[in-house]
Amino acid sequence: MLNLSDILFTLKAFAVIFSGFAVVEARQHRKYKLIKRNMFEENKDYRKWLITESTCEELRSLDELSKKINWQQAQEFSYYLGVLIEKTSPSNLKTIYNNLSTLSLVRNNSKLDSNTVGEYWPTNVIVARKDGLFAHEFFHAASSFWDKVTGIWYSGFSQDDNNTRKVIGNGLNEGYTELLASRWCLHGFFKMYGPPVRLAELFEFFFDNPKDMETYYFNHNLPGFIKYMEQFSSRKEIIEILLQMDIVEKGYGMGLCVTALDEVKITLKLYRMFKDNCQDPVKLEQFERKMKRMPLVRLTLLGQKLKLFKDYSY
Repeated sequence: MLNLSDILFTLKAFAVIFSGFAVVEARQHRKYKLIKRNMFEENKDYRKWLITESTCEELRSLDELSKKINWQQAQEFSYYLGVLIEKTSPSNLKTIYNNLSTLSLVRNNSKLDSNTVGEYWPTNVIVARKDGLFAHEFFHAASSFWDKVTGIWYSGFSQDDNNTRKVIGNGLNEGYTELLASRWCLHGFFKMYGPPVRLAELFEFFFDNPKDMETYYFNHNLPGFIKYMEQFSSRKEIIEILLQMDIVEKGYGMGLCVTALDEVKITLKLYRMFKDNCQDPVKLEQFERKMKRMPLVRLTLLGQKLKLFKDYSY
C-alpha cells in the first residue's frame, strides 16, 4: 500500500506527464497514431508477422570460427568480447565469433543523425560517435545475422525482411540489448530506450532461468521465444504485444511522452499473464515491485481510471 509521500510523488509525476501531452506537437501525435493504425488495422493477420519459423543455426565450433578472425584487428572489441565470454555461455558466442571475422568500427560517420550515438548496420559495421559508446552496438553485432540470399536480417528478438519491409520485435530487441549492455558494461545504468528496457526486464520474469532468454537472443531465435511464451498466453496476443512494443520504441524515438500510456497497457497485459500463471508469491511480488516503478502503473493499480486519451487504445 502506498503511503502519502508515494501518492504525492505519483500525482506529481502524473501532472508532469499530463503537461507533457499538452506541449507535444499535434503533427507528431498524428504521426504516432498513423503508425499504430497502420500496424494494427492494415495487418490484422498476425500470423503473417512471423517472417520465418526457422533459425539460422551456426553449426561450426568456436574453434573453427576463431581461426577466421584477425585477432589483431579485433583488439578494439576485446573488452566487450571479454564481457560476453565471462557473462554468457559458449553456445551463445557463435554469432559474435562469426561476425568478428569481418566486423569493423567507424567513428563519427556523417550518416549518423545528431541524436544518435551509435548504430550497427547489417553490413556488419558498428558506427559510433565517441569512444566507449558502442557497447549497445557490439551486443547487436553479437546477436545478428544477415541472410543475403533471402534479404532477411535476424537481430536478437527482431526480424526485418528487406523485401517486404516487414519488421517485428524491434522494440523488445532494443530494450533487451540495452538491458544487457547496461547490466554487464555500465553497472546497470541504461542511457537509452527507457520504456523498452523496462518491458524487456518484465519479460525476464517469465523464465525460471533468465539465462534461457539470453539464449534466444544471442541465437536470434524469435520464433523459439514466441513458442516459449505461448505457455502463458495465445500466440496472437504474444505477437500483438511485440508489435505494441515496436510502436512504443518508435514513439520513444520520436520523443513522444504519449508512449507512457502504451507502456502502461503493455505492462498490465504482461502482469495479467504473469499473475495467472505464477505459482511463486515471492516472484510475483518482485514482478509487481518492478512494474510499480512507473507512476502511471501505480495509479492504475490504485483503481484510478486512465482516461487521458480514450482514442489511444488497441
